[in-house]
Amino acid sequence: MKSPFSRTDFDAVQVKLATEQYNFYPDVSDWPAIFMQRSSTAEMRLSGTKKKTVGSSILEPRGAFNRVNKVAAAYAREYAAEMVGRKWLNSQLVDNQDNTWAIADSTRKWLKQAIVDAFEIGWSPMQLAKMIQESGGFSKYAARMIAHTEIGNVNIQSHYEASQSCGATFKRTSLSADHNHDDVCSIAADAGEVPIDFVYPGGLKVPLFHPFCRCAISFYFR
Repeated sequence: MKSPFSRTDFDAVQVKLATEQYNFYPDVSDWPAIFMQRSSTAEMRLSGTKKKTVGSSILEPRGAFNRVNKVAAAYAREYAAEMVGRKWLNSQLVDNQDNTWAIADSTRKWLKQAIVDAFEIGWSPMQLAKMIQESGGFSKYAARMIAHTEIGNVNIQSHYEASQSCGATFKRTSLSADHNHDDVCSIAADAGEVPIDFVYPGGLKVPLFHPFCRCAISFYFR
């Protein structure tokens, strides 16, 4: 499937944004392979929080909420900022060869800890973006994109894992109110209700389908 961020398909504004997204993150056509690799790693490293039954009933909201928090914290500690300033090459995430977009190991370590702290404190993406921008290493747009993408990925992945453990069997992707062009997000939304393990065109099971993706997804059972 063609990447939804083909530069030839965008108007001038979208080209500028898509270019910055590509420069700070791997090409979205590589995201399925990256998340599959994460899932394989998570089986071993996150075994303490993954695939455990919560409470005595899938109807216990507090148990489900606690599980989401636990998985999110573990996921953030493991994967936060992993893709920022990197590209996918030979089945591995490597530093971006363009020094304009690559970030130092010390910056990545700081950024990862900032994201983990944001979850522990309960910050919104905008609060985290402000902190990232004030660090002086990122533009306002880049800070917003990183904060939104990192928090969004952690939130959705943790909800997906927790929902599976709690017995959810279906999911539905919804577009954001300001979505105004057709891409992989549109295809996912048009699919409507699908089984929870359904793989959307492009290879991902859940958003985010690209950097700064604003899609929402619901998990539920009948």
